[in-house]
Amino acid sequence: MATMAFWSASHSATAQNCTTQSKLLSGTRETLAQVALSAATGVRNGDLGAVASTLAPELRNNPNLLYLLRMTGEKIANDSLAVTQLYELDANAVVPGSDSTTEFNCKLVGVNAATIFTVNGLQRGLYAFAMVEASGDRPYVISMLLRQQAGAWKLAGFYPHDRAARGHDGLWHWKDARERVVAARPNASWLGWVEYGLAETLLRPAAFVTTTHLEKLRGERAEVQPAELRDSLSNDVLFLLRGRDNAGYAITQMDAVGTEDGKRLYLSVHYRVGPIGDPDKARQRNVALVKALMDAHADLKGAFDGVMVFADPPDGADPFATEVTGEDASARTLAP
Repeated sequence: MATMAFWSASHSATAQNCTTQSKLLSGTRETLAQVALSAATGVRNGDLGAVASTLAPELRNNPNLLYLLRMTGEKIANDSLAVTQLYELDANAVVPGSDSTTEFNCKLVGVNAATIFTVNGLQRGLYAFAMVEASGDRPYVISMLLRQQAGAWKLAGFYPHDRAARGHDGLWHWKDARERVVAARPNASWLGWVEYGLAETLLRPAAFVTTTHLEKLRGERAEVQPAELRDSLSNDVLFLLRGRDNAGYAITQMDAVGTEDGKRLYLSVHYRVGPIGDPDKARQRNVALVKALMDAHADLKGAFDGVMVFADPPDGADPFATEVTGEDASARTLAP
């Protein structure tokens, strides 16, 4: 689920004005929808030249973005596209040169709910956020940030990701996580906790966007967080896992992730190591971690099609990755 975020989120923010889709002037709504749909169509059709012409200056010639546009186009090549959400974000009151965080609290009409955008270092100006859903074999969403420059809307941020994993959307995984937690009580459900995280990933439009709905999901997940995770060693270590030989594994991240074809679901685990050293020993260490994890938390055993283990060295070098399937991961599938 690739994402390119050009601003990061924070919780200390200065509020700015937001206009939801239902309150936009008809001309503004139609223009934004046309710009968003045209950009998404260019991506789908592989017409990167047309998309490049709509980019904000700071994104032109960005190799990472060009790669992301190309990969997204391949995923949605046969899909139909529809604009589903639009927001106008007025940041004209932002102080020039400020590094503060800007927040847009977009209250939805007729319901007690809101969508909240929290952005660091936003330049003064008029912005819009659009979501384009791609309907096909695999549900997909393209969220984009638009910025008005010289009377034209330019693409200032591009955030595509899957809407489903192993054939189910975020709401399904949310419900399934809740049911697994209830079934496991009074014991902790590690699988439920991980699946809550997957549900949020599928439902969240972009890293700097949240909603009343997602806040409820996060609240549920926090309530069922396993006790081991509350006693992490430090801010960058999720928990310390002990293996069969009493070896310690400082796990920093654990998530459920869908495969690129959308058909399988893997458990992704990152942990800290010293220098990688001998590749064979590094591979054995990764496999040993998976065995230790399955020994310690039985509800994870058999829930995934495999486990991707990433040993992260301290020097910032690329992690040593191992795909573990079969008996080591006891890979089966979640309930359909």
